[in-house]
Amino acid sequence: MKPFIIKSSGEKERFSEKKLKTSLLRAGTTPRVAKDTSSFVSGGVFEGMSSDDIYRRALRFLISHDAPAAVKYSLKKAIFRLGPAGYVFEQYVARILQEDGYSTEVGVTIAGKCVSYEIDVVATKGNKRLFIECKYHNNAGIKSDLKVALYVEARYEDIIQARGRKDTFSNEGWIVTNTKCTSQAISYAECVGLSIFAWRYPHGGGLESMIESKRLYPITILPSLSLYALERLSQEGMLLARDILHIDVEKVAKKLSLQASDLLQAQREAHMICNGDV
Repeated sequence: MKPFIIKSSGEKERFSEKKLKTSLLRAGTTPRVAKDTSSFVSGGVFEGMSSDDIYRRALRFLISHDAPAAVKYSLKKAIFRLGPAGYVFEQYVARILQEDGYSTEVGVTIAGKCVSYEIDVVATKGNKRLFIECKYHNNAGIKSDLKVALYVEARYEDIIQARGRKDTFSNEGWIVTNTKCTSQAISYAECVGLSIFAWRYPHGGGLESMIESKRLYPITILPSLSLYALERLSQEGMLLARDILHIDVEKVAKKLSLQASDLLQAQREAHMICNGDV
């Protein structure tokens, strides 16, 4: 009988090689690689093992055998690993926009006509300026609803009214979220001209498309890095997998009190993901 594993919610369930294989096939890998990956993972599963450790073990094998499928298998969960707080997600969104030529500020207090607001990300490029609300969720089932869209639009309009006609920028209000939005939130946003970038919305241009188009994968996609290592690296501004491609491993490991062997393995993984045929 298969051992019990611990899910992220704290619940216990029996490990299912079939369930893992199905998720790997859904990511686009071949039946052979899915079978080999499942067998590799199954051989190392023990009673009380966390689902996160199982995920990392599967991803480590998959990166070496099918990097494109590894990205599809892991990207959404990698963004969840940016948590539990939303601040790193805000920094990550700012970094994505920087790669597109924007200058960004995170956590900016801006006066509206009525009151002041803290804006998660303000991004400017030329005469274009974005006021961005980042909605980060730890659970894929949580959606940004109509209340979020109403709040963001009201706040945006108050800021624009305070600036008046003297404002020479072309301004836009954005919502960026790592999960989905309700149909009401989307309908309202479309009606008032508020932009939403959610998971798989808009079609072909959602958050995952923004990431995949320029391979701006979060550093959390690298399975060899522990949560402690991820925290230490993000504190140094290394938010993307590509950020560790050319670092001096020994020097960084010593500075951040990390294992050089783990950092070197993560660097190899970053190379396969960022420079491979993904």
